[in-house]
Amino acid sequence: MEDRELYRVLVDPATGTTGHRMTRWLCNAAPISRSGGYAAVKAMRNNGHPNLRLREMPRFAVETISQLSPAVNATLLIISAKNDTEEVFQREARKELPDQHIERRRAYA
Repeated sequence: MEDRELYRVLVDPATGTTGHRMTRWLCNAAPISRSGGYAAVKAMRNNGHPNLRLREMPRFAVETISQLSPAVNATLLIISAKNDTEEVFQREARKELPDQHIERRRAYA
């Protein structure tokens, strides 16, 4: 959508017009939360992961992978993302990639 600027030809349901920015399209495509969409775009750009693989991952995994350096081979994390819980995935990510800063997520009450 972004590279080919396809969002410009789509009709914005709020205004009925075309020619909007990528941000506006993402707001309409992901009305509950744009952050997951931005994380997916960043993960694809930085790490070159095919869209199909990202679609198979839970959101926590996409967000973590988007934080990684483009030079990192995240194949083991992709496998873990599909099969493990968030806690196990985060532990594996920190173990497999000790040189990467992987943000620790905390549940708030």
